[in-house]
Amino acid sequence: MDKYFDGIYASELAGEADDSPLKYVKRCVTFTEKTRYILEINKGLDHEKARRNPYEVNLDVPPEARRVRLSNMVYLGDGLTNVPYFSLIGRAGGTVFGVFSATEIAKAKRAFLEFLEPGRVTSAYTARYRNSDDLGIMLRTAVTAKATSILVQREAPYEKGN
Repeated sequence: MDKYFDGIYASELAGEADDSPLKYVKRCVTFTEKTRYILEINKGLDHEKARRNPYEVNLDVPPEARRVRLSNMVYLGDGLTNVPYFSLIGRAGGTVFGVFSATEIAKAKRAFLEFLEPGRVTSAYTARYRNSDDLGIMLRTAVTAKATSILVQREAPYEKGN
């Protein structure tokens, strides 16, 4: 894939040919697949191997041997299908953000009523990720904070009695 990513967990769009305009959904990520992907990441499973054999996700991996703790995850979601993952990752200490369309009042209201008011997300933003955009700044800050916390834990692990 590249030196920073082992896999991409997302829906796929396609056109008639590789260089033609996108016309249809090639693969849609469902509730079940979202759960599977989060657990694949959590357990540190090889993305391609798990894609060929979806039952890989059922492997028993003890919590202390898992590659990415739920508390170290940053999750972004834009609709009600993401509520279970907001809860799962948020309750574990991870960071969850809601995304909404600021140009549509109804969607902003829904984000407030369904995500922010009940405390399902840390905050909600428009889907803009540049360095100068609020969401872009918050995502980079959340990832940096998580990475720093992991490094501190590795360098000075907690020892009982100290």
